[in-house]
Amino acid sequence: MKKKSDAHYVDVSVTDSERQAIYQRLVKRSHIRRQKGMPPLDVPTLYRKMVQQLADRKYDDAIAPFLKHAYHQYPGEPGLPARFKQHSSVIALAEKLAGISDQDARPVNFMQFLDLYTNGKLPLA
Repeated sequence: MKKKSDAHYVDVSVTDSERQAIYQRLVKRSHIRRQKGMPPLDVPTLYRKMVQQLADRKYDDAIAPFLKHAYHQYPGEPGLPARFKQHSSVIALAEKLAGISDQDARPVNFMQFLDLYTNGKLPLA
């Protein structure tokens, strides 16, 4: 699905050609494994996983340039709840600046947030 904002156009969806390329690679790898006497790959499961990984990578690449600016808009305060609120607001602002629509917005990855928080990688302002 196409997204538009004032100066940006971002498409974070996986295209049909990308899906087809992923599927063809998996089928080829599974065929080679079968020829070598190895068990074949679980193509449907790996296909879903690889498509989701590509969508996640496109999403991360789309919001990455806007994260620093977004962190400056929301000052951080000490404590886990305050930092989680800051992080959620930052992600929402970065999505808006990147031109990603609300229907394509993703929930905050809490495990990733905890990793950033415990390692001191979240900026305060």
